[in-house]
Amino acid sequence: MSDDRMQVARAADQVVIRIVGRATMQDSPALRKTAEMAIDSHHLVWDMSECEYLDSTMLGCLIGVRKEAERLKRQMVIVADKPRQVKLFTTSSLDKFFDFIDECPQVSTDWMEIEREGLDTDALTRHVLVCHERLADRGGTDGEAFRRVVDRLSTEIEQKDMDRMLEEHDSQLGE
Repeated sequence: MSDDRMQVARAADQVVIRIVGRATMQDSPALRKTAEMAIDSHHLVWDMSECEYLDSTMLGCLIGVRKEAERLKRQMVIVADKPRQVKLFTTSSLDKFFDFIDECPQVSTDWMEIEREGLDTDALTRHVLVCHERLADRGGTDGEAFRRVVDRLSTEIEQKDMDRMLEEHDSQLGE
């Protein structure tokens, strides 16, 4: 049985989001929502000290949260020792994009669980697309690979939208 979990707590003027185990595209909408609410009024710490895996959607989500934190003039740091940084962030050259610290600040509240959001397939696909656009925009060899994912997802979304429009048109003609 997996011990994957996502939690949030307060620490002074910071909000700490802790990821234990794995975080994937299914987790990233809830983590993004929690992070965006936090950075409205607090600095943000991502505790990755017990994180074993982040998929590309989650990495793209972190890029988006960092950009939003910068826009709001909030600090965002990631707790991860050097081996964990290498494991989680170097494959996408994100180890140079994020700011890292070695230890998580002491939290002043109890940890609360962050539950996954129940997104429908279309909403999740659009979320995955946005996250991969952020990765593609970083450029380089990895950026090219992520751009192919973006192109494929964009085509899929456009086709579904077109099919939906045609179905609506056909149903209106049938009335």
